[in-house]
Amino acid sequence: MSYKAITNRSSKQYKLQQIASTGTYGIRIVDSRYLVAIGTAFNAEVGTYIDLILEDGFVIPCIVGDVKSPRHTDSSNMITMHNGCVSEFIIDSKALHKSIKKSGDVSSCNENWNGCVRAIVVYSKSAL
Repeated sequence: MSYKAITNRSSKQYKLQQIASTGTYGIRIVDSRYLVAIGTAFNAEVGTYIDLILEDGFVIPCIVGDVKSPRHTDSSNMITMHNGCVSEFIIDSKALHKSIKKSGDVSSCNENWNGCVRAIVVYSKSAL
């Protein structure tokens, strides 16, 4: 998901992008954590710190940068319908790592990310 799609200046999503920067792989970051969009099933507001836990136990530190509309997720409000993922990284298209551009898969840029998300840990801490 391109961060440029976030245009409502009064939204939390937009405010978060104002303190974000483009980091490793062209993914937007705040506090050394990657910004992601997730479904409503996780009861996490924009700005909430979360961790994506992969099948092998590898942890990707993240912050909720956007919450997916239920119309874009399955009936559990977890899985994004168009790609089958539980999270979508918020990216800067111009800075996106070439392997991601080629494959369309963020896991292609980091060998430690080569696995499915098996859990999401939601913290009470917020970046906003």
